Amino acid sequence: QVVNVPARSKEHFLKTYTAAKDADWSNNVTNYTVKFKSGNATMRAHYRLDGTWEFTETLLTKNDLPEAVKSSFGNSRFSDWEIVSVTKVDNDNKQHLYRIEAKKGISKEHVFYDKNGKEIKTSVKL
Repeated sequence: QVVNVPARSKEHFLKTYTAAKDADWSNNVTNYTVKFKSGNATMRAHYRLDGTWEFTETLLTKNDLPEAVKSSFGNSRFSDWEIVSVTKVDNDNKQHLYRIEAKKGISKEHVFYDKNGKEIKTSVKL
């Protein structure tokens, strides 16, 4: 349990995620994270060190992805990569993206898509 979670983070979390259960806060050098359940979903909300909300992840399965995202990934340069995890990401830029973490050998990538299957960005995960 983290002792010094900024009040701003706690207030945002309690106001935004009123159905949250089993909240578990953690922190590292760059942010605060709270993992929680909401309905049947497992989620993680991320907050900056100043307490402002940055983004929230909802863990999904491959079957939860919109068909357009599944199709785009299947036709992409990553089509032969193994899918490690699938997450819906809502961020402070008001974007609602789908993140697929994929790996091939020792390489890992996060590939972000919008709901229409347009690839938004990729980022290498070490």
